[in-house]
Amino acid sequence: MSQNDWPVLAYDKVRYYGDAVALVVAETLEAASEALALVDVTYEPLPVVDSPEAALAPDAPRVHERGNVLKEIHVQKGDVAAGLAQADLVVEETYRTPFGEHLFLEPEASVAVPEAMAG
Repeated sequence: MSQNDWPVLAYDKVRYYGDAVALVVAETLEAASEALALVDVTYEPLPVVDSPEAALAPDAPRVHERGNVLKEIHVQKGDVAAGLAQADLVVEETYRTPFGEHLFLEPEASVAVPEAMAG
């Protein structure tokens, strides 16, 4: 069963700083600016889940209602134990890379045209 992990608007809770919480539609930039000034959002701080290890902890706050694992894939190819036994050298360490946001190839934007004006 699929999980909607990135809705257009954060309808029940904001899960990260960039979640969209409102849409402003207007006929002019001035009207949009005025409407935008009327948007008032109150946030309730939630516990932070800031690493995969923290997300998998038994008592971790749930990012989504069904849990913190969106999808689990198991890949097994060959006999790992035999491969390690035959290796000349085995290096066991935990490596970390810095956080980096993926790059969108398109802007997050929309243009709405009411049906009465489209025709």
